[in-house]
Amino acid sequence: MAMSLFIIVNYKEMKKIIIFINSKYNYVEEKFKN
Repeated sequence: MAMSLFIIVNYKEMKKIIIFINSKYNYVEEKFKN
């Protein structure tokens, strides 16, 4: 039970990190195009 809870929390954190990286990458790409 505790292990699955840990995995769920980790997955949520990973999603936040992935969204953050994507937004930073998109920002760099936009600046590069202009």
